[in-house]
Amino acid sequence: MTNVDEMRRDMRLGVVFPSYELPSTPTAARAFAVEAERRGFDHLSFFDHVLGASHDREEQVWGPYDEHDRFFDPFVLIGFLAGVTERITFATGVLILAQRQTVLVARQAADAALLSGNRLRLGIGTGWNSVEYAAMGQEFRGRGARTDAQLALLGRLWTEDLVTADVGRERVDRAGLVPHPTARIPVWIGGGEAAYPRAVAGGDGFMFAGSAGRSIAGLEQLRGLLTAAGRDVDAFGADLVLLPKAPAGDPWAKQRERSVDRAVEALERWRNAGGTHATIQTTWMGHRTVEEHLDYAGAVAAQL
Repeated sequence: MTNVDEMRRDMRLGVVFPSYELPSTPTAARAFAVEAERRGFDHLSFFDHVLGASHDREEQVWGPYDEHDRFFDPFVLIGFLAGVTERITFATGVLILAQRQTVLVARQAADAALLSGNRLRLGIGTGWNSVEYAAMGQEFRGRGARTDAQLALLGRLWTEDLVTADVGRERVDRAGLVPHPTARIPVWIGGGEAAYPRAVAGGDGFMFAGSAGRSIAGLEQLRGLLTAAGRDVDAFGADLVLLPKAPAGDPWAKQRERSVDRAVEALERWRNAGGTHATIQTTWMGHRTVEEHLDYAGAVAAQL
């Protein structure tokens, strides 16, 4: 068994919480977090889906998840896991900000940071599931501009005693959060190239997902934008969630073996390119227990 604390710490390693491949029970959630912390992983990352949508519809939704995949609300899960862990940090990867009420996210994030001892990294994105947006009373179109306005309001709510502001139909009139966060909540941006200006304008880091090659190219582009804006490139974080695809048709055991080798190669490239964080995704390979998921993550970590 590999303890990540014993390895090189120039790139922080975490694991995606595999909610749709573990039992939806407090026992399984607790066991995964406690064991990930014991093995020395830096962070847990949580995907965000309030609703699962059937793909059988005229206006096709293109994401990988449907009505059968299980997710917990990230803030509820972080609140629960903060009480059973001590060191491991928590990242929303990513929270779909624009479909949520801004002041409620501000309150939930502040509370999650306070009650976890400032172990929250708030990753936000615009998402792909238009069905969720409609169900939560928000417009799918224009979600990027709404996200920009929300980010500005979040920063004010976390630091100012009284705020007056408008975000669409949401009106804050001389009101504020009590208590404020006791430390700055790091906000990381996730998405594609369209999200780079958002990250440059006010993000503390960027969350990439997909192949190492495309993410490295994106990081180089993002660094150019940061430099042009006068921002400190070295102080800006870069996380990559990656799961290389093994050849189709192989038995699960062979897929896992090949996926470990490919993940190690890709994440080495990511680290050499300046990636500060990497998040190992353990799903879609037949793992069914906490130990199987974390043994796979540990096998990747052991070679980095």
